[in-house]
This record gives sequence, C-alpha cells and structure tokens, in this order.
Amino acid sequence: MEMQQRDIAVRVSRSPEDAGFEVRVGKGRPLEMPIVVEDLDCLPSGLMNRITQASAVEVRSCSLERVPSWVFEIPQLTVLLLPENKLTALPPEITELTELILLDLHGNGLRKLPPGIGGLRELTHLFVSGNELTALPEGIRNLRKLILLDLHGNPLTDLPKGIRELEKLETLVVGGNGLTPRTLNTVVPSRCKVIEEDHYCDVCG
Repeated sequence: MEMQQRDIAVRVSRSPEDAGFEVRVGKGRPLEMPIVVEDLDCLPSGLMNRITQASAVEVRSCSLERVPSWVFEIPQLTVLLLPENKLTALPPEITELTELILLDLHGNGLRKLPPGIGGLRELTHLFVSGNELTALPEGIRNLRKLILLDLHGNPLTDLPKGIRELEKLETLVVGGNGLTPRTLNTVVPSRCKVIEEDHYCDVCG
C-alpha cells in the first residue's frame, strides 16, 4: 500500500547509538533528516505540529511497551504500523482512529484486542500475527470493509461466528495456531481464501 507523494508520513526508529529515537517526518521517500528524541511521549512542539498532519505512522522495532499518546492526536491517520515491539495491550483510544485503513501489529505480545475494534469501520488490512491472542472480540464482525486478516502465529483455537459476516474478506491467514479445518469451514466465508502458512506478510513498510 504505497503512500501518495502529497501524504505526510512519520517514521520512528532506534538511533544507531541506542541513545534515543530518530523521528523522521516528510512526504515521499526519503523522508527528512531525523530529529533525535529521548522520550517518544515528550516531543518538541514544532515536531508535534507536523506530526499531527500525518496520514501514516510507522514505529518499528523500538521496544515499545505502550502506544505513544500523540498517535491518538492524528484523527485523519490511515496507516498505523507498530510491528515488532513489546506491546501487550492496546489502549481503548485506538478505536478513535476511525479513518484507519491499515493496522499492523505483528510481532508484539498482544493478549487481546479491544472490544471496540469494530469501530474501525474503514479498516481493510489487519495484521496481528505473532502475538499471544487466544480469542478475537465479537466486535470484529463490524469491520465490514476488511479484505485481509492475518492471524497466524497466535494460540487461537476458535474464531467468532461474526467472521462470516465480513462480506469483503478475501484472505485469512491462520497458520501456526490451533484452528481446525472444521472451525474454519464453519466460520470462514466460502469466498475467502484461507492461507495456512507459518510466515506471511503483505505490508509495504
């Protein structure tokens, strides 16, 4: 999913010296020179003014234990990439990002998804592989625009029946868990392609 040149993106990474974080903001690629900060929850006001205009945010492999609060100050956000961190839970504020189209949370330690995740009604791609999910909330049935759902690598043994109501779901990735063919045949829409591979990713970083 390529960002348009006019879109402002934010990319956060660990600084090479591991002394803080590098925050880049800009349009297209490459992004502007990084600003180094020690605390992602205490950004300079000038930087925050630019970040709040962004449509995409990526914070990858930064050992995050919680989502930075400023993420929820970007109501127009359409792409949120938070893979390979140390998140074990998502705050309820995540459901306020109602313009999200793509949400990538793979490779964290999430034990559950918020009950209100169904409020993200514009979502088309949801990646939660490689977490600790044992169940999905019933509210997932409200993600009526969802095209791809990646669940592989979670200790799931069942899926909510509401999955069948996801009329636009084209691809469901379920490898590396306890879901049986019987469960999948009962819950998954017949038109949906089920991929039972242990490693799958379709995110453009």
